[in-house]
Amino acid sequence: MRHHSLTPFAFATASIVLWVVLAGLVNSAQFPDSIEQFVWAQSFEWGYWKHPPLLTWLLASAIHVFGFWTGWTYALAALCFTGTAFLTWRIAHMLLGPQVAMVALLLLSLHQGFAARAQMYNHNSLLLLVVALTVWATLVALENKRRASWLLVGLSAGLAMLTKYQALVPLVGIVIALHLSGQLRAAEVRQGLLVAGMVALAVFTPHLLFLADTQFSTLRYAAHAAVSLDVLTRVTTLFGYWVNQLRVHIPMLVAIALFALSNKPGSAKRVHQQHPQAKAWLLGLVAWPLVALALVSLLGGVRLQAAWGLQSFQFLVLLIAWRLVKSFPAINLAGFLPFVLVAQLLSLCIALWSWMTPLHFMQSTADRNYPAGTLTAAVMKDWHSATACPLHYVVGPSFEAGLVSIHSGTYPQVLEADDASKSPWVDKARMQTLGAVYLAVDPSALPPNLVFKNSMPAQRNRKADQGMVYWGIAAPQPRCQ
Repeated sequence: MRHHSLTPFAFATASIVLWVVLAGLVNSAQFPDSIEQFVWAQSFEWGYWKHPPLLTWLLASAIHVFGFWTGWTYALAALCFTGTAFLTWRIAHMLLGPQVAMVALLLLSLHQGFAARAQMYNHNSLLLLVVALTVWATLVALENKRRASWLLVGLSAGLAMLTKYQALVPLVGIVIALHLSGQLRAAEVRQGLLVAGMVALAVFTPHLLFLADTQFSTLRYAAHAAVSLDVLTRVTTLFGYWVNQLRVHIPMLVAIALFALSNKPGSAKRVHQQHPQAKAWLLGLVAWPLVALALVSLLGGVRLQAAWGLQSFQFLVLLIAWRLVKSFPAINLAGFLPFVLVAQLLSLCIALWSWMTPLHFMQSTADRNYPAGTLTAAVMKDWHSATACPLHYVVGPSFEAGLVSIHSGTYPQVLEADDASKSPWVDKARMQTLGAVYLAVDPSALPPNLVFKNSMPAQRNRKADQGMVYWGIAAPQPRCQ
């Protein structure tokens, strides 16, 4: 039986696209992380005050080449997750054989990040792609022993670090896998790894210079965002983190449970065509990231962010698929796909139910309950009442100001939080001449000399207390063109 067909990948791609299109149809706004990218995409920089630049570069490039479109974040997110699915499939094929690769890809399509959250365009979604690319490139380099392949490893590793500093964890995991497998003992592998390291450093160096020039703003943000916990809270928080990660794997577990209940286990000494160093790679790609998380939590006292799990558990699907094929050696596409479809349909029904009638125990999110269009229409009405000039600048919180910017029709620049260090490309002198819209969630944050001050109810979460957004107009000077 052959499993080289593209059917599993076609199914995974169709699933991702379906979820993204559905989100685009029902959402009233987008996630704050996605809106933040529109805010930063106004300028190509070597870094932004919170994060490295690669994710923003992709969006800025799409806008620059093809023109502005509010759907770019959806499209790019779909590309990231589809690319990750394809590379994960190929990695599984190289390490564990075609049968495991087929199961792994179908299971991956059930992960919340590749389903109900596949619309999310943030640093974690791109990190999955570049990490998978680095792992795949390393396996290719080990196989063909070409210097060009190690150059690709270095390039992809550098791009991973330009996406999110968390990339350092899986990159270390690759080195651990090479060590445990014994492959690092080969001189050609050590030389290739050295070449890759030099290329990665060259790619990352401009961002290091940016960090030095901005007093390490991204690291200061990360340090500020990290909450230090006492010993007992560290343990309970880590346990809660594991429970939350179990939640995002529920559709996958449902499919496995339904299949297991409908089929009898078999026996096989090992999975067909398994790579001789497969276990070492599973330790490096699956076990090491989880150990790193535990160390950060228990020893570092850092509160783990739920979003970190998307990459940390990225290759867990390989281990699950491997064990499932060992337990059910006869598993095939025709026999397993129906159970995956059932789990997908259940997930879709629950998602549609929660969107139409929000469940009291489910967190309502900004992407589907924030009145982006209503807010923008009200703000633009006041702007046009104050002046006949076009709107070039919006000042305020990244989410609220960003929404007004992308829905205004002209994509004006955003001065984030009225802080020039966060939006250094904004010319404040020009802004004083051309005028601006100011927004805030606290009325005292608005400048006193604004006209057409107004407000409306708006909150990012239905569970939160009633929120308000406030705005006012800084009228342009007479010659505003």
